Amino acid sequence: MNRQKTAVILAGGKSSRMKRKHKALMPFKEHTIIEQVIEAVSNFDEIIIVANEPEAYEVFGYEVIQDVYKGKGPLAGIHVGLSRALHDDVLIVACDMPRITPQMTEILYAYNEPYDALVSYDGDEIHPLFSMYNKRCLPEIERHLKEDLLKLKLFLKEVNTVILNWQDHLDIEDPRVYFKNINTPVDYKALLRTSDKNEQHIICIVGASNSGKTTLIQMLIPKINEKGYTVGTIKHSHHTDLVATNKDNTKHYQAGANKTMLVGQNNITTIQRVEEEVSLKQLVKQFKDVDVLIIEGYKKANYPKLEIVRSQVSSEPMCNTNELKAIISDTTNKAWQCPTIALENVDAIVEFILNQNQ
Repeated sequence: MNRQKTAVILAGGKSSRMKRKHKALMPFKEHTIIEQVIEAVSNFDEIIIVANEPEAYEVFGYEVIQDVYKGKGPLAGIHVGLSRALHDDVLIVACDMPRITPQMTEILYAYNEPYDALVSYDGDEIHPLFSMYNKRCLPEIERHLKEDLLKLKLFLKEVNTVILNWQDHLDIEDPRVYFKNINTPVDYKALLRTSDKNEQHIICIVGASNSGKTTLIQMLIPKINEKGYTVGTIKHSHHTDLVATNKDNTKHYQAGANKTMLVGQNNITTIQRVEEEVSLKQLVKQFKDVDVLIIEGYKKANYPKLEIVRSQVSSEPMCNTNELKAIISDTTNKAWQCPTIALENVDAIVEFILNQNQ
């Protein structure tokens, strides 16, 4: 028989990187982010909310409490949640994890093996703020708080910590998607994009030959993926024939096939002959299923453009600056009539792309 258990939602963060005060109260799926979390933990026998400003959360009808140890981060929230909970086993969950599901909380609720901390692991990293804790942890937590040892990973080394690998429990290739927090406006926009596919970001990366367009795009793609967006790319080439003649898997095409499909275990490639170069507009239509489409080249295209100006290659942009959303460069020039982003600041370039209004 399962023991009764409490769910504690931590909503006391400062939300300093968000444009509004309480990120937990931001809209999501006709409700708010925290209501999505409440729904996911509704199978627990008791629900408590920990918040710095209780009045903002009393509307949800659950007990709302404040940290005893002020200004000491999530460990203080875990402490007060465990202290107030009616039951020994307590689920701690951050308020900004709206992708967690009732199925996941049911698995945690049903776990009855001994532990002080039952910590979620997504195959890449642990998630102490979607994990179970037993009241036996309280003395160690209090010691860490009093000594200002506030890192959760440090505390977890001092107690009986059991790792729950979600790769073994979820029928999904990458469980990390469930654990994405909402820390910035871009994170929030990515959250909305996963449930509302009406908007697509399209950007052209242009620049002189050898300016580093392909290299930059290779760095941008994983960063954008980490934000929860899917990415597609189109690369313009001046070569008339893109098919290598010495590869066995293209011999059908070389023999005269008009269209050839190469099928592998994890990808598919199609080679097709065309009478004339296909317009970019037609190509873009084939990428409706991605959130972000990055186009390399096509400096005359009627899409938002970023131009790379690398000092070793060129001193001025090829495009008129009034045609550019920004210049990406390892130098600056006051004469450029558009924003300039440092070439090495890949994170800033990602933020700029994702915040562009199409």
